[in-house]
Amino acid sequence: PVQAYMKRLEEVAGEAWSWHIVGTPIYQPELRAVTVIGELTILQASRSGLGFSHYVPTSEIKSVSGYKNAVNSAESDAIRNACDKFLLCL
Repeated sequence: PVQAYMKRLEEVAGEAWSWHIVGTPIYQPELRAVTVIGELTILQASRSGLGFSHYVPTSEIKSVSGYKNAVNSAESDAIRNACDKFLLCL
């Protein structure tokens, strides 16, 4: 889970790291997927991360929470991807 990566970031970098999403999440209806691009900065070094999550659209009100969960999942995947580029070992 992403919490293990964030804990590791806190251990090695303390408050000297930051994360932000670049742009807005990209919904790809033909793939039923959400893509999130983010950037992890540790001290003055930055790495981008790319995350994906599947999303099943419905016409119900639950569709909004389903989309939110897909975006959160894609963001978690992007953070893990960026951490891997820093070679953070868990």
